[in-house]
Amino acid sequence: MPRLLKWIILALLAIALTACGSTRQSMFPPTLSVQQLRVQPDGHWHMQVRILNNSYGSMSFRRLELIMHIDNQPAARIDARFKLGIPALSADTTNVDITPSAAAQAALAAIASQGSNGTLAYSLTGTATAIPGGRGKPRQFPVKSNDWLSAVPGVANTYR
Repeated sequence: MPRLLKWIILALLAIALTACGSTRQSMFPPTLSVQQLRVQPDGHWHMQVRILNNSYGSMSFRRLELIMHIDNQPAARIDARFKLGIPALSADTTNVDITPSAAAQAALAAIASQGSNGTLAYSLTGTATAIPGGRGKPRQFPVKSNDWLSAVPGVANTYR
């Protein structure tokens, strides 16, 4: 009996020590997409980038370092610094202003002339920097997303 009691106490102690340890939340790369792109009168683009936090913990996003391709051609470099807290498995947007290449400007103009029927493939590749849980050391997460842009009917120079 004392031997059995010793093993039971040892098992309970092990369970108690395991429960005291910190839980580690899984962190996954975010998903980025263009929420809306507006061509400014001076030719620059004002873009709302949607950031979907795919992690099981909140993240404080700090920087995007991306290259945007349109129709497999480099369209623009995006280097944006900001502070945006996003809860677990949620999304939010940040605004960036970019200078597009001449080829990218021509591609958008071409789909604008097609009205609501035109679409254009784009991709975002690079890194997103975030602080898991809003504290600690920043981490860089790889970004690779592909999607489509189309002209917004009735709204000039705007794409989604």
